[in-house]
Amino acid sequence: RVKPVRLMMLRAIYGDIATERAIQDGCGVLNELVRPCNRDHWETDARCRNTHGGFGCGPGRFLQAGAIAPNGDTCELCPPGTYQAGRGVDCTLCAAGTYSSGEGATACDACPVGELLGVTSCKLCEAGAYGNGTTCLLCRAGMSSKKGSSTEDECKVTMRFWVERVALVALSMSLAFYLQRASFHHVPVGDMRLESGGLMVLTCFQHKVLERPWGPVRVLLDHTGNQALDGCCFRAAFKSATSLQLLEDNGQRLSLRADSSMGCLKVMFPYSILCAGDRWWPIGVPLSFSVVGLGWLLSSDIATEATWSWRWYIAAAASFVLLGLLLRYQQVLRFRSVPIEQRRRGFLAKLKQDNIHPQPCSRGPGRAISMGMLSDFFEHFQDFILDRNMHYIASNMIKPLTRHSKLSFAELVGSREVEWFVSHFWGQEFWEFVTSLRKHAEHDASIHASPWQDVCFWICSFSNNQWDLKADVVFGSPLNSSFYLALSSSGCRGTAMVMDKNAWPLTRSWCLFEVFQTCRLTSLRADFAGLLLCLPTGVLQHGGLGVDAAVTVAQRLSTLSLEEATATNPADKLMIDDCVKAMPGGFQAMNRFVRGCIKDALYAAHASFERDFRELVAALDALPDGGDDGDVGAEPEVRRSPP
Repeated sequence: RVKPVRLMMLRAIYGDIATERAIQDGCGVLNELVRPCNRDHWETDARCRNTHGGFGCGPGRFLQAGAIAPNGDTCELCPPGTYQAGRGVDCTLCAAGTYSSGEGATACDACPVGELLGVTSCKLCEAGAYGNGTTCLLCRAGMSSKKGSSTEDECKVTMRFWVERVALVALSMSLAFYLQRASFHHVPVGDMRLESGGLMVLTCFQHKVLERPWGPVRVLLDHTGNQALDGCCFRAAFKSATSLQLLEDNGQRLSLRADSSMGCLKVMFPYSILCAGDRWWPIGVPLSFSVVGLGWLLSSDIATEATWSWRWYIAAAASFVLLGLLLRYQQVLRFRSVPIEQRRRGFLAKLKQDNIHPQPCSRGPGRAISMGMLSDFFEHFQDFILDRNMHYIASNMIKPLTRHSKLSFAELVGSREVEWFVSHFWGQEFWEFVTSLRKHAEHDASIHASPWQDVCFWICSFSNNQWDLKADVVFGSPLNSSFYLALSSSGCRGTAMVMDKNAWPLTRSWCLFEVFQTCRLTSLRADFAGLLLCLPTGVLQHGGLGVDAAVTVAQRLSTLSLEEATATNPADKLMIDDCVKAMPGGFQAMNRFVRGCIKDALYAAHASFERDFRELVAALDALPDGGDDGDVGAEPEVRRSPP
């Protein structure tokens, strides 16, 4: 092997050829001597001869590479996993699905179905896998198979899979339930009133606030009809499963007078996580379990590449949404079952049964309500009204009853023409208000020989459209308001001012405006009855009430100055004060007019008392003497002449 190199060097030094050519010839000779067998052309390559002089090797053998010798390479037996079917230089690897376990194989045998398809030996596919003809494949996540399974159909769903899928749906529903309870759970308010100096909220169903909360309790009130409460957040203390005590931020009882029988209460999120729940456990405990459980199932599927579980995720999401909708629908049904809501529906059904159809009419005198309808209204809602005032009536009854029609209550129940204009204070108890007007209606009906139920009153809360007060009241222009139109109409026979012992109506600016118009109309119209002061026991000017009632009101009016009347809107007070100042005599004339009315009431009370006194004395004189003549125990006759 060294000779070609030495010849190449000698030819390059002493020969008559170029050095480059000498190197090329030497490298060519050397290449022929040292290169291995060209296995791609072994049939013709001299370097591919075996020790016996033949080209390649026979079946089951291969030409050993690297055994360079003058007389050729050696032939070796094919190793396990390969075979040589004919003559050649290399063994062939057994194809997928076949194997050869020994040396010198001339062919590969096929593996039995269901066994791992190796090249040297075959074995059964392990449990949880199956053979596909070439190798063993794992069953899909959540499925398993027996050892030696040969098809995918032999992979069956495992019990663990069903448990996990059922848990997935159950945890999704649990998450929906407790998340709804924590974030969107609204409880209908059944009643709100002052008790023991604090505002108490009674719910129609359990509010789910814990008796021993794990944190501060904060609740949100809405749709109560009270501006001081709606949309406001308060601290609360547990009283019972259906009652809460509202508190100030400093922990003191909330002493606000805010009566209501409607609305909703919601425990604020995230406070609800720690202070609302069942028994002693807050919502946060099961909510945490639901979140952690769903997270574990999700991570388990991701780790096992369970790409086909999307159907179960859709089912879980659908369960989440469906349960949320069902819970929301349940809340709607609960609000429909609130006692006052059922009573309101009963009142509307009665109107429909009586064939009363709401009809809109122009604002003003055409929107009066009969005393009979007012009495029916009071009797229908009496157990809700109790000692509450007109603020409660307007927000809890009038507005909800007219929500769909967007009309005034008078239009809803069949409006009438005004006979008496009613001036009153909204803070007065409603039962006193109704009783006072009924007494007036009974007296008026006795004079005209007509049913007291047919006497018609114009009452602002019932006659104005509570859904469009701006159009009826016309803020900034009282002479265009519905109050003025009703009071100054030709059919109005006078003003009935519903009073109490504190004379609260005369402390309000709008009542002052009504008194001002009454004073003006009394001087202009002979048929106008003027200002009648109505009490639950009767009308002061009609007498028959006793001197005490008249004296109590008179004492209050003797110290009352109409200039001190107030209004919710300061602009209204300025506007009405300007109207009064513009009339002849101003506030002095107004004070004289009101005091004149009470003086007439005092005279009427005095005359009534004298009349009753004379009748009583005459009745006593007309009684026959008791016992026989000459009774020892007879008292001497005492005669007094009437004053």
